[in-house]
Amino acid sequence: MKKRMLLIFIVLNFSIALYGCSDPKYINLENKPHKGYYTELLYKAVKDNNYDFTMLDTNLYKNVIVKDEDKYILKSTIKSLTTNNFIDKPTDLKEKPMYKLFINQNSKKYVINIYSNNIISVFPWDGNFPEDFVDLKTVPDAYKLEQFCKYVYDK
Repeated sequence: MKKRMLLIFIVLNFSIALYGCSDPKYINLENKPHKGYYTELLYKAVKDNNYDFTMLDTNLYKNVIVKDEDKYILKSTIKSLTTNNFIDKPTDLKEKPMYKLFINQNSKKYVINIYSNNIISVFPWDGNFPEDFVDLKTVPDAYKLEQFCKYVYDK
């Protein structure tokens, strides 16, 4: 009788423990569709200007809310990108970004890490794939996000 109760307890416990594994929400066996996947999703999220946009200076840990009149820079930067701007993760990448941009649109949250004037990364708060790395060397200076962050911080 004790063996039977122990067996039932083990089987029941095991089946309850594995029940959470049946939800495919966090199981992802796919590859990233393309190098600019998250940037494309971000552009779709910010297209209508209905989002919150904040900047964090990681040296001083000062958070600044970006005003509505300055939000255009994000769309302009993304629109100026081509497929050649999306790169693999650089080997000489700093561990800590200089600035972080947080974009919140309803339930979607995106982060842009700014490592230098030419290298940024884009990813959603809860993404399954590696972040998009973007080389901004060919982007006009007016659309470079490091300069934008300095402008917003000094404003």
